[in-house]
Amino acid sequence: DYSVSDAEVIFEGLPERINGHAKVYDYDVETGATYAYWVKTENSGGKITGPKGARVRDPRLWWHFDKIMDRMRKLEEKYENVSCVKVGETVAHKPLVALFAGNREKMIACLGAVHAAESGPEILLTAIEDILEKNSELLEKVGIAILPSVNADMREEVVSGLPRYYRVNKNGVDLNRNFSAKWETVDLDYGLSSEDPDCVTYRGPYPESEPETRAVINLIKLSNPKLILSYHALAGITCDDLLCAKSMKEDEKTLERLESLARVYSDGFRMSAGEPCREEKILYPACSSGSLGEWSYKNGYFSLDLELRYGGSLDYFERARKEDTTIEMLIHNTELHKNAILSILTYLLGA
Repeated sequence: DYSVSDAEVIFEGLPERINGHAKVYDYDVETGATYAYWVKTENSGGKITGPKGARVRDPRLWWHFDKIMDRMRKLEEKYENVSCVKVGETVAHKPLVALFAGNREKMIACLGAVHAAESGPEILLTAIEDILEKNSELLEKVGIAILPSVNADMREEVVSGLPRYYRVNKNGVDLNRNFSAKWETVDLDYGLSSEDPDCVTYRGPYPESEPETRAVINLIKLSNPKLILSYHALAGITCDDLLCAKSMKEDEKTLERLESLARVYSDGFRMSAGEPCREEKILYPACSSGSLGEWSYKNGYFSLDLELRYGGSLDYFERARKEDTTIEMLIHNTELHKNAILSILTYLLGA
């Protein structure tokens, strides 16, 4: 039970009117902490409603949409071989802009934050900035297309304080179940049903119902990539746990070819980490029905999902599961992925 005075103390701060709504700042907070608020509004008849959770996230680890757009625009202004191309928009009409860098005749495509609270823009844009600065000769022969934040609406809510892990877009659809490839097959991963609108793996009302899904397809068709890399896991950290379509299990020839690409990425990642390269089989046919992995396989593209499991000496990945990521962890993880991307681009020179 919370009294009016309790609520007033919690919301002690500077009120501001934004789009007709009162916004109140709470300055007595710590980065990384989660707070619960109780709210009394004019429309609630004097009653207090709540709790409403909010997590204070470090803006160096979680980039706002405006920062992502600004970083891309600056790269376009600085480099002649960089262009920003709108490939679609979100449910809430945010522009989904992809960055094309280097030779557009032989590209890879990288996707971030397909699931709202997972990895992507902070890794990918930092990596391409470094590659553009230090590897200009390589980019004369190969290129990279990046859509850094696919699920931009809900990513912005996560960045702004949505406290829990979040997958779906603003329509409540898991974009990685919405592609038109085995979409009609109900997936029960995580003990959840992809046909249930109340589940965080909901596939949507029909294939490619979501504008974000269509934007990804548009990017792929524009870039015609030799390899698609989709960054997952959470809290800005992912690794070389590499997944492909479940349907590929029976296609040994294609699986072997994709395994060789996966090994190039993994070797680049591990060597950069100072770890021995993996000797075991690297690729796992585990991407669900309706996923980008399944769509890619159906349409003749090579695609890898990057997930969290590491197995090396670093402790970053267990910490990331608890959203205990630090800026030092993100910087190091970005360096590993930058070198893995460089390994792939270099490999493509001879492909």
